[in-house]
Amino acid sequence: MKTIRAEELFRVGFISRLHGYKGEMLCAADNPDTTLFSSGKFLFVLFDGLPVPFEITSIRNASGDLLIKLAGVENETLARRFVQKEIFMDAMDEEEESEFSYRDLKGFTAIDSKAGSLGKIESVDEYPMQWIARCRVNNNEVLIPLNENTIVKILKRKKEIRLDLPDGLLDVYLSA
Repeated sequence: MKTIRAEELFRVGFISRLHGYKGEMLCAADNPDTTLFSSGKFLFVLFDGLPVPFEITSIRNASGDLLIKLAGVENETLARRFVQKEIFMDAMDEEEESEFSYRDLKGFTAIDSKAGSLGKIESVDEYPMQWIARCRVNNNEVLIPLNENTIVKILKRKKEIRLDLPDGLLDVYLSA
């Protein structure tokens, strides 16, 4: 069984209050895009700092909030434990869509495993045998090679690209 890590999840809101007595809850969503949610998908609820998965059994719009029902939460007593808890969704399988191009990374935040956030990708250019992303780090243009050796994960919903850049690459651009 695969363990879900917090950095693989993105926050979608929090449970604001109960709705009725059959376990339905109102979710104040950070993003009003209801296409992110559907029955059969999983929400992760933070309990004691750990993400716990729950299957969405039903979801509908309710005056700007989302009315959700989770599997296993069948009554008011169980649902009360969820109030004011943050909820997250899984971003793990997003990079598997086939119609995605490196050019689509423009505007994504580049995050290196060692250096942390590098900022937004300003452009992506195709060179012979290589795709290059351009970022501004401390007012310096940084060229980032995009390939299977540098890309760890692309998180489309979070608009992030996780990288593992070669040692010394950033030093070339940032030392002066």
